[in-house]
Amino acid sequence: MGSGLLVRHICFLMPWVFCAALLLSTKASLGASFTRSIDPVDPIMSCHIKLEGPIEKGDQEQLRAEVAAYAKARQELRLRGDSPPQLEWMPSIPRICLDSPGGSYNEALEILEQDFGTFATAIGKGMRCESACALIFMAGASGDGGSIDLELGGRVLHPLGKLGFHAPKLLVPEGQYDKQVVDAVYSQSVRHIARLVGQMNKISFPESLLERMLLTPPEQMFYVSTAGHAIDWRIRVAPAVFPSELSPLAVWNACYNARNLVAEALGEARVDIYQGNFWQKPPVFYEKYSNLIGEMPIPMGSQGDVSCKFQPDTDPILYNWYIPTTSAGMLMFEIGEDHTGRTLFFDPYANYFVTRATPLTVLARTDDSRREYALSSELSAPVAKSTKGICGWTQGDQLTSYSRCVETITETPREDLSASFDLFYQFEDNEPIEVSAEGSFALGLPANPTKHSFRFQKHWASMEVDGMPDAGDDYNEPGVDDFCLGVTNGESPWCTVRIFRMENGQDRFLFWEDH
Repeated sequence: MGSGLLVRHICFLMPWVFCAALLLSTKASLGASFTRSIDPVDPIMSCHIKLEGPIEKGDQEQLRAEVAAYAKARQELRLRGDSPPQLEWMPSIPRICLDSPGGSYNEALEILEQDFGTFATAIGKGMRCESACALIFMAGASGDGGSIDLELGGRVLHPLGKLGFHAPKLLVPEGQYDKQVVDAVYSQSVRHIARLVGQMNKISFPESLLERMLLTPPEQMFYVSTAGHAIDWRIRVAPAVFPSELSPLAVWNACYNARNLVAEALGEARVDIYQGNFWQKPPVFYEKYSNLIGEMPIPMGSQGDVSCKFQPDTDPILYNWYIPTTSAGMLMFEIGEDHTGRTLFFDPYANYFVTRATPLTVLARTDDSRREYALSSELSAPVAKSTKGICGWTQGDQLTSYSRCVETITETPREDLSASFDLFYQFEDNEPIEVSAEGSFALGLPANPTKHSFRFQKHWASMEVDGMPDAGDDYNEPGVDDFCLGVTNGESPWCTVRIFRMENGQDRFLFWEDH
């Protein structure tokens, strides 16, 4: 029996007033409009309440009333005694789907301060939640009871939904710019920001997100659009494409993508995971209770190596019912000597298994009602880093030219953690130079002086990094000495230079990062 027919059947046996409350509730006003139902108003996102339109004064009270009405309907179902099917899928707190361009910042703060913990939040496919609405989204909490709260709670963003932040706007009355008015408006804005700061710990609003929000001018919008942003800011991305196999790349991405969350919990400094300065050991796989488990050590500052383990779900069907917003399993970090200390747990969603720069839109399914799978390497965006510097040429022992340039290094990972490297040197006046190489993902360029390490403009070359290319160094590079004297304004022949040696043995291409 379909859910709509089932509700009508239940209603036929119940008082009319309660029946109407079960079927649908809608409120429209000058501000947001609310829709509520015991059957999800958005089955894919599992929302029982939907908020649409601009946030205005009075919406906080209406939202509270809708949540209370949901709780009442749920309780009345519980008291019936014959366990109607809807009750099994009604968590203790409802998830609210948000579709709003924003509105009253003050009203959003009222919701954060007065109603946090009473609802979860989601942004569905094609929906947008911007400005003041984004604050309400961040107030979404996990439930503490009900059958599927752990799966339905928190803050869920559809890969094709839009979540946007910007700094609060100074609302100065048109034509009034005297000091008294501006001071009053400025003071009000500072108080609003202070109120948000006061709620940050309670609602788990990350400092890095607040910083990005305040640095985005009111007339612009910063959207949460990459896998890394969603992870760092504790935003669940679903429904999305999951990895089709527990490959080394999938495990590496999951463990290292969560590293910032672990560092934050341990009070460690965050580090760019694509710096090439980590000892990398391929993930270990073994059987345990008929489940594949991926495990690998990751360095964590003063904590030493921390053991990261990922255990996928064996059965994607929960209670014989498919829920599109579930996670992929469990991600565990065991900390302490012999891993006998603290253990941290995370619910890894699809965006954990790709590189941090991967756009969320790449993870969208063709059909949200079905699970979809792909290799992590097929989904992951290449990792790119651009650096300003100075490039130069030597021929034999002579420096022939040098000029400013921008180096861009792009790593494209594979499932076995190997990677292809593409280097691009862009000049102001000259044609760009392209270099390619093969190496290991996230470990930096292969510093191997063999002849066939690199393809420089389609010709073989070797590469090395020399920090002291003076006459007394192991490598006697007079031309490079002159290059270092030039880029340091004659101060020193010592500078860290990337040196590409051409296959003719005479020509060298140099890059120095401009500090």
